[in-house]
Amino acid sequence: MCYNRMRFNSIFALLVVGFFTFSTGQPTTIAAAAATASPDNPTPQAGAFQPLPPATVLQTFYWFHTNSLGPNTPVPTLRGRIFTVDHLGFTKYRVTCLPQDAPAGCTYKDFTVTASGTSQMYYETRGAKKSVGCSLHSTSLAVCSSRNHGEDVSNAITKTWHAEDFPGYYPVLITAEPTATPWDWDYFYSHATADTVFTPAIAGGGLGLMQTLSREMLALTQTTINGPPKMSSEVDVQRKHLKERLPHILKLIQDAEFISFDFEYSGIVNDSNRGAFPGKVERSRKPTLEERYQISKESAQKYCVLQMGLCFVAWDHTMHKYIAKTFNFYMSPIVHPHLHYDRIFCCTADAMHFHQKHGFDFNKLYSQGVPYLSHSEEAYIRELKRMNEADLENDIFVDPCEQPILQVARDTIDSWWKENSRDPGAFLNLTPSHQDEVFNGYQRRLIHQMLRKEYPHLVGQSYDRHFQVQPRVEAREMDRAKAREQHFETILDEQRGVRLLIDEIMRLKKPIVGHNCFGDLCYLYRMFIGELPDTLDDFRRLLRKEFGLIVDTKFLALNVDHYLYSEMSSCLQELSVKFGYQELPKIGKLSPIQTQEHEAGSTARALVKLAFRMYNAGSDTPLMPSESTSELDKRKQEIEEALAARPPRAGLAKMVEFEKTPALARIPSWSSKFWTVFGGRLRVNGTIEGEFTI
Repeated sequence: MCYNRMRFNSIFALLVVGFFTFSTGQPTTIAAAAATASPDNPTPQAGAFQPLPPATVLQTFYWFHTNSLGPNTPVPTLRGRIFTVDHLGFTKYRVTCLPQDAPAGCTYKDFTVTASGTSQMYYETRGAKKSVGCSLHSTSLAVCSSRNHGEDVSNAITKTWHAEDFPGYYPVLITAEPTATPWDWDYFYSHATADTVFTPAIAGGGLGLMQTLSREMLALTQTTINGPPKMSSEVDVQRKHLKERLPHILKLIQDAEFISFDFEYSGIVNDSNRGAFPGKVERSRKPTLEERYQISKESAQKYCVLQMGLCFVAWDHTMHKYIAKTFNFYMSPIVHPHLHYDRIFCCTADAMHFHQKHGFDFNKLYSQGVPYLSHSEEAYIRELKRMNEADLENDIFVDPCEQPILQVARDTIDSWWKENSRDPGAFLNLTPSHQDEVFNGYQRRLIHQMLRKEYPHLVGQSYDRHFQVQPRVEAREMDRAKAREQHFETILDEQRGVRLLIDEIMRLKKPIVGHNCFGDLCYLYRMFIGELPDTLDDFRRLLRKEFGLIVDTKFLALNVDHYLYSEMSSCLQELSVKFGYQELPKIGKLSPIQTQEHEAGSTARALVKLAFRMYNAGSDTPLMPSESTSELDKRKQEIEEALAARPPRAGLAKMVEFEKTPALARIPSWSSKFWTVFGGRLRVNGTIEGEFTI
């Protein structure tokens, strides 16, 4: 498992300020902007985008046009807006011409500003895409670093560029009018219910920025901008908020096209900690899938999930893009004490060191972690309750040392009952002879047993500091039994916790997506359903029964690598870098947490980009495989035929069509034959078969 949990909260504001610092070429002073409500500037409400009046301050900066502006050509007036934040934390701006300036050659261009305020422009030379990061000083001079798209920054070449080095682009000094009207800004979600909106405003003679974040209006000062980036936890669902957020998340499941997931474990079984396991695989050969399943099964049954990420992806028909909403859950291993079930928690030192080194907050695991309960654990708790209730009717051995306590209880009950036998509301509180003592569990059980055998007309109730005796009233006892049952069900319902989300996913048979997720599925089944079956074939059968389509982006990436793009990596981190340059399909960003590579959000992004790329390079109706010597050969042949059989409008012409009509840029329908080829197949590295077909 890769691990990268850095979450940036105020980095958006830093990037916006960097943009305008570069734009004006002057030091930027950030003044606190007043957050007062008025008819023109209403108080923001959580979960809703608040239209704000456009700023009137014009910003000047150097830009590149596709048409050369002659000496008498009027300078266009532009509108600027943030339209995305990519995986590296760069903020991309889209500058759009006003209609009257379109003849000047300014339609729109994408423009990126880094955290240091440097602009970044993308251009093509003879079909080879280059990424150029420039610090522009004038209309003819820029200090830039250049690298091929997807290359590491360490490969960049830094030099001084001149206007003639940008073929097809003409640097000019232009003026932009930033605006905050709803049609001109994308939505940013700091968590599931609130938008993060950046609004240029005038305050104290300088540029002010106001940020609506987490239901609060925050005025950003210079100290805030220059300070270290804050770690965001807005999408971390805490125990105290789970109940109120469950209905909203359940609705997201219902609306989602697919759901991606990611786990962090407390440990895994390997050769160093397995001991003399009878099924241990010799190092001289690769394990079979069956042997790998047995190892994964042992891991899932011994260790647990510390953190779970879920990303719900839906298509927005208005904005013509996918909307991704990600939630992280710290998975508390603690079970409510009233359920009398003590879950075993195991971990490995290596896993704990790894998580600690990468910033995992173990305090949150226990103080804010959400509860969960598998179906088999719930059945066990119910059976344990039934057995305990039945066991109360059975006599237990009375230790002679406890006889004095029982005798004192008898004498006290007899004396009290003589005076209160006619009062159905009377009660007696029994306590040990020493006031600082309480009855232990064994003594309480003995008193219950004594009442049942010697005083059938009385009942007892245990409390923390005493034992209460009352006359038996059947109606009252029925009410008490009903109240106890309701209390038990309430606690049990709370303990189910996030399992309700997994139950809904299984009920609706929603497609689920993971990256290299064979082991994750074992943990998923063990945590929320029950004991893993004995064999891989039984596991396959149960996965088919309980879940809808399961997609592995690792499997997709390896096939797009082999058949379409030989340079494509199947590692999620490198996929994120590659997809930074793939414009379509569009997938909105939830929050800075989605920039972390090994996240459910990054897996969702990988699925959208990979499936779209593969589908439009191949066919919706792949040929069926012919007879072959092995199942793996059949699958390989099927994949090759699916990717080789291009439809009439596949390739570049089809991509141009998507550029003109973004609403068409979507992944294939889940009913498409594309998914009969690429769905339900998991990459299992290091095994003889290499692939698990569900």
